Amino acid sequence: GDGFSQTQSRATLENLLKPPAARPPQPSKPTEKVEKLPLPAKSDIDEAIELVYEAYEEELKEAESDPEPVLNKLLTSARSTAHPAQKFAMLLVAERVAVEANRCMPALIAFDTRASAFTFDDAEERLVLLEALQQGSALPDEGIFRYVVKIAQQALDAEQHEQAEKGARLAMVIAKAIERAEKALEAEARHKRQQLPKSVAASVVNEAAALQKKVRVQKSLFAEYTVAKTRLIARPDDPEAAEVVGRYLCFARGNWGDGLPPLAKGKNESLKSMAL
Repeated sequence: GDGFSQTQSRATLENLLKPPAARPPQPSKPTEKVEKLPLPAKSDIDEAIELVYEAYEEELKEAESDPEPVLNKLLTSARSTAHPAQKFAMLLVAERVAVEANRCMPALIAFDTRASAFTFDDAEERLVLLEALQQGSALPDEGIFRYVVKIAQQALDAEQHEQAEKGARLAMVIAKAIERAEKALEAEARHKRQQLPKSVAASVVNEAAALQKKVRVQKSLFAEYTVAKTRLIARPDDPEAAEVVGRYLCFARGNWGDGLPPLAKGKNESLKSMAL
């Protein structure tokens, strides 16, 4: 990488110490089309991280008792800086601070901002982040549950089955935490003769279970599809292999354009008539 000269570092440090804009950071909109930057060199990122820790030394010390001020500063400054390594470093430090403080949404905002700005394997790293957050707290939060389900579904859509399994498993962990938290609240409400809070536990547990089953089924179907696809290359008229390929593309992937032709060559007469 290009590194930093002493003059650049000092000027950068002064910029980092400027008060952030008043507007608080917001999660990136999923519909935004942003051209991603290449990942900065590791040496540049490491140097930028040191600079960030120097610039925010006092705020980071206070983060143990109140992480919100430094998180807001880091996230806001990261959005405004044009220096790729510094942007990446500020977001990474914000993410670390949020994880240590068990603050889920700031951690996810920092990560999503980093993932939308830079090119890297965000699917795997996002699950690692979520697992770290789960270890730090029970995460009995329906919003986090929805986020994890979305990530697992995205991995499944991309045929990244290992990541989808991790996401589905984490979704169940969070759903069970929601269930435990609700039971505690219900017990307290009954003891105080208060109105019982609205329950979402049953729905999220059922949804997590359905997601786990869906991932298992699609992973199994994908394995069969991979074998059948290889067989079709050697034997294009193999009806069993054609049907497996057609079933997977049509019913698991929703790719009817590519799935109907092999389905029409399969053994199942009803499926053949539908495909023709």
